[in-house]
Amino acid sequence: MLLFQVMDSRQSISDRYYQALYAKLLDPHLRLSSKQAMFLNVIYKSLKIDTSLKRVKAFVKRLLQVCSTQPPAFVCGVLYLLSEIGKVKPGIKSLVTQPEELDEEEHFTDVVDTTEDTNNPPSPAQNDVTKAPNNADHVTSSHGHVFVDSSRTPGYQANARNPLYSGADSSCLWEIMKLSRHYHPSVSRFAQNMLQGENITYDGDPLSDFTLMRFLDRFVYKNPKKKDQ
Repeated sequence: MLLFQVMDSRQSISDRYYQALYAKLLDPHLRLSSKQAMFLNVIYKSLKIDTSLKRVKAFVKRLLQVCSTQPPAFVCGVLYLLSEIGKVKPGIKSLVTQPEELDEEEHFTDVVDTTEDTNNPPSPAQNDVTKAPNNADHVTSSHGHVFVDSSRTPGYQANARNPLYSGADSSCLWEIMKLSRHYHPSVSRFAQNMLQGENITYDGDPLSDFTLMRFLDRFVYKNPKKKDQ
């Protein structure tokens, strides 16, 4: 939080800051942290002033992926945060409204062997995979197949270190479909609102209102029903 305030005051938030914040989302201690509200506040302020829509989309996808291992209270807080981000960055709604761009699949093609030299058998090195030049995308094996390298094709990379090069802008929010069928009714309702393009309206604090203790307190302090005379 202090680092964000210092960099924001200088109006010089660098790419390294966003890259470090992007990696922090995968911290395993986030689930049990007592500073979840402060952490989500930093993410909201950072994404709100970010000028790169491509990077904001990468944060949105990783936030929803992290929700798969988080309790319902944190998930509701993230969904509410994304709803507020959508008001400032309406471009992220294209992750829901537009289909995902599919990558080119790997495929193999047969190579016709027109020369047979029985006097000069191939060496062991030639029996192995023969690679094409560095500027080519094909690899030929000794069995007469050409492997087309699809590593250069665009697509979403969930393990990318830099959110700018994760390819999130060519993907869609398939993670929200899983949350729309969540066992917690509030998580399911918030996720369905995002799928329908509606803003999430909630006046309380999701991080405290949807905890297990708050749920059990409703039964402890609930007035007993009066028996009919």
